[in-house]
Amino acid sequence: MDKKALIESVIDLYKAAREIKLSFTYDNEKIRRGRSHTIASLTEDLFAYFLINKFPQVDKIVIDQPISFRSTEKARTIYPDLALIQNGTINTILDIKMDLGRKRSEVVNLFKGAQNIVREMRGKQVWYRDGITKQLFHATVTGNVKYFIVVFSRQNINQAFLNSEIEKLQSSYICNAQFYFLTDKAHPNSQNTEAAKISIEVLPDFDKLLDELNERTTGVLLQAGGEEQVISF
Repeated sequence: MDKKALIESVIDLYKAAREIKLSFTYDNEKIRRGRSHTIASLTEDLFAYFLINKFPQVDKIVIDQPISFRSTEKARTIYPDLALIQNGTINTILDIKMDLGRKRSEVVNLFKGAQNIVREMRGKQVWYRDGITKQLFHATVTGNVKYFIVVFSRQNINQAFLNSEIEKLQSSYICNAQFYFLTDKAHPNSQNTEAAKISIEVLPDFDKLLDELNERTTGVLLQAGGEEQVISF
């Protein structure tokens, strides 16, 4: 699955979310949904599938997994959308958003919340139980852990406001957290799904995110010209 196929799959998820579930079994024209099913959890699954195939060196990606650690004297539990686990360590956490349309006043809060989690978790031992087997696992959060806020669509929010807020954040804080916007021009939830697939634009942020993840999982930074630079940790 490449980037375009991933985005088109998300568009298809939005289309399917408008239908009554189990309609293939209980087809009834008298039943209609007003609001679509939420697709957030399905998109998390899809993005994890995309990443684990792109970065096979990652041992495991846990999705919406309760992860606990000791903060001061008490245990604290967080629920990251995705956490990448490799060689018993976590050095990347991802928060998946479809867009920021309902969070116009929360851009700063999202960023500060991510920074706070990084600050509390780095260097800590964490534990979690597998969602199916309930087996207990332990991992170590690296000292350079980063928190990526991955937003599928740049639509549904005032662009000038968004650019201004992100510029202020990135100039005011040590960037252990980072926004990445994957698409623009058309929202994946457009009513005309085929038109959306044609007009939607995959943004450079998508490649930047993949380059960053490649660096963090292999120690190799992919350069714009195709050359590789080995990073020392």
